[in-house]
Amino acid sequence: MRTRAGIVSLVVFGSLAVSIPLFAHHGNASFESKITTVTGTVTDYIWSNPHVWVKIDALDSTGKTAHWIVEAQNTVSMRAGGIT
Repeated sequence: MRTRAGIVSLVVFGSLAVSIPLFAHHGNASFESKITTVTGTVTDYIWSNPHVWVKIDALDSTGKTAHWIVEAQNTVSMRAGGIT
């Protein structure tokens, strides 16, 4: 009985230790209150898991080209929203 409890404890604590880094995957960018509007040319559209990426070239306030990389939602949510 003692060995079984030890194995169960080891599995539980091992699972917790492995799962803690998974919580760090998502940042707090979705909670940003500042809205930025970018007008430019889409140079690349990367449809991949876990997120879709859009690369945009836009002119900044000095007239130079600024390269923006936008991380969108996951492919399932994008497809459900009508973007393919």
